[in-house]
Amino acid sequence: MAGTLSPEAVQSVRGIVGWLAFFGLVGSVAAIIAGGVMVYFGSTGSSDIKIFGQSISTTNVGVPCVFLGIICLIMVVRRAFNTLDRALAAT
Repeated sequence: MAGTLSPEAVQSVRGIVGWLAFFGLVGSVAAIIAGGVMVYFGSTGSSDIKIFGQSISTTNVGVPCVFLGIICLIMVVRRAFNTLDRALAAT
């Protein structure tokens, strides 16, 4: 049947999605932790970020780092679940 994946292909997609989600989660959590450490130790410097229609202006560098880490974490988890859903729906 055209458009369906073989069981081997589905297993391969699951493996790739798993590794990408793992590395995305590790990177996002590392950014959140690094931002938390910078906030705790009081890293200073003017930071202005505009992302997704939101604007952040702060004098502590750690706050935008935590913000971006959380955004990345949400995007990685959402993307991984959507990819996994599509792969499972194709079986």
